[in-house]
Amino acid sequence: FGRNAEILELPRPPAFADFYWFGIWHFTRGVAAARQHDLLRASACLESLQSVHEDIKAMGRPSDMPDWAFGNFGGNPNWGAFPVIQTLDIAVAELEASISVAEGNREEALTW
Repeated sequence: FGRNAEILELPRPPAFADFYWFGIWHFTRGVAAARQHDLLRASACLESLQSVHEDIKAMGRPSDMPDWAFGNFGGNPNWGAFPVIQTLDIAVAELEASISVAEGNREEALTW
């Protein structure tokens, strides 16, 4: 990263984009905001990321998905080998840690 102001200026993904991209957009903006110590914006991004994450989890696992496949690809109902839910689990934890660091709670950040 390091180009936080530029990241915060990037447009939202188009409405037809996969849910996963909305989640990553919120994550990236949240980390950039935390690095600028804009805790209000970072917290709003975290809430949005958590909402997208929950929406994807609620989609469930299609009945025709093989046992070896990881969840859904990018939040759509088709299965794939890309672990979207697990990737967003990490994104949520990382953004929570970034906010903790920005608040001066480095010890708390280490628990994420």
